[in-house]
Amino acid sequence: MIQTPDASTNLSSGELSALAARTDGKFVYTYFAIHGQGLSTRALLCVAGADWEDNAIPLETWSLEHKAKYPYGTIPVLYEQFPNGQALEIGEVAAIEKYIAQKFHMVPDSLWDQVRHNEALSLSESLFKMWIIRASPHMDHNAHVGILEMLKTRKLPEYIQVMEKLLTDNGDNGHLVGGKFTHADIYTSAVLDYMISIGPLKDVLNKEKAPRLFKLKSLVDSHPKYAAYRKSKAYAVASEAMDKRFSHGVFDIDFARTFNLA
Repeated sequence: MIQTPDASTNLSSGELSALAARTDGKFVYTYFAIHGQGLSTRALLCVAGADWEDNAIPLETWSLEHKAKYPYGTIPVLYEQFPNGQALEIGEVAAIEKYIAQKFHMVPDSLWDQVRHNEALSLSESLFKMWIIRASPHMDHNAHVGILEMLKTRKLPEYIQVMEKLLTDNGDNGHLVGGKFTHADIYTSAVLDYMISIGPLKDVLNKEKAPRLFKLKSLVDSHPKYAAYRKSKAYAVASEAMDKRFSHGVFDIDFARTFNLA
């Protein structure tokens, strides 16, 4: 584990805001050594070009003693440390990712484009939180099988249809809004990785049925810093942990499939 900085909790709101506006901070991202909710955040840090370290905690070492160290008793937590020794501490996935996206200008400039961006982001967040997570085999078996079937036959096809239209309406350039990487692009790419890794979904989600979504994913995956991370030992360890923890029966999760766009 990496030594995480102590948060500067004695500063005023104005002083903390001034710190947040600085561009010379180095990040430490603390989460489990598994993809989980960290897949999109790690991808976002890479594509944003942030200076960051991955403080990946093995699942088997997590204990109640760890909980007391973090602001809400859980992880992920993002730390940003500055040369003067001061540090910011941010908990909760949505807050962490929105902070990174805003800080690195990965949200559109115009108010209306922000609306469209947030719509696209919400579509991917909803699919992940309401259906992909709930389809986990760690749930009651009957519920798990039913939810996975609903995801396969209804929710995923609906999602593909909507997202393909958004990508077409944006000029079929591989981005959901505008012409550069946004938070919505990165999060959607992570959701695609999850869906590709789930064996029962391979006949529903593929290049033929979702060509524009796969184009988006290919753009994200080919970003030099993210491509390097996907080849790293840390990524491989997280993938292995996912496969081991969630590949049960009909779920059949295998993150090796996420590298195959065929």
